[in-house]
Amino acid sequence: MKRMRGSTRWSIAAVAALVVVAAFSGVLGSARGAQAGNVVTEWNEVAVMTLVALPGPAGGAPPGAQINMGMVQGAVYDAVNATEPKHHRPYLLKRRFGATASKDAAVSTAAYEVLASVVSAVPPGIPFPTRGAVLESLATRYADALGAIPDSPFKSQGITAGQAAAEAMISAREGDGRFRASQWVPNSAPGHWQPLVNPATGQPILDPTPWAGGVTPFLLESSSQFRTPGPNALASPQWAAEFNEVKALGAANSSVRTPQQTYIARWWQSTSVRAGTKWPAI
Repeated sequence: MKRMRGSTRWSIAAVAALVVVAAFSGVLGSARGAQAGNVVTEWNEVAVMTLVALPGPAGGAPPGAQINMGMVQGAVYDAVNATEPKHHRPYLLKRRFGATASKDAAVSTAAYEVLASVVSAVPPGIPFPTRGAVLESLATRYADALGAIPDSPFKSQGITAGQAAAEAMISAREGDGRFRASQWVPNSAPGHWQPLVNPATGQPILDPTPWAGGVTPFLLESSSQFRTPGPNALASPQWAAEFNEVKALGAANSSVRTPQQTYIARWWQSTSVRAGTKWPAI
């Protein structure tokens, strides 16, 4: 079924971004110094609250939000890694900076620069009336963060490291497929999936970022690397079996769907990078 193939493609993009976030967060969590760790956490929260406030088609909804978050976390990881005595494998930034460089300044700068770039890059065709206010809020938060760090050569080195990490990420994601036309081609013939559309906006209700399927992955070789074969022929027993399975599991009052399956479905349809978003324990 084409819906199943599309979901697989989108899930791969989202999983790739979440893997990036998880991998980077694990190393960031081991950064030396409680203060640096606090700044990582603070800017993680700033990033989440900024990105989920974007218009849905701009990446405020899944799986676009995961892609934007992966960009921020990747730059922060490289900024910290470049200033650590124990140097891990970099993601993009190959440069090294002194271990005495301010990690607070490096983290704040890397996160701010990428966030500002993501917000500024939203195409004019996507209504974003609060763009100016969001950028102003980010600039204020960044100025406050730097203002809390005493002026010194170490602060300057940290800022330089953060800028280098942000520039590497922004450059690497230039032309990566964000906001391009959807790869999905509408087809009203039997066997083809159709999205639910908001009549007021003309946008898909649950899938406002169809461009995510064509975005260059962070860690995979291609978005089709693990794509399943198909779709099955419309008249085949396999197609009928899968169609009936989708109806049975997807019904609002399904009697065969397990609590865990409900949890998984709700989690993937949520903006999973949002801080504090937790579904009831299974």
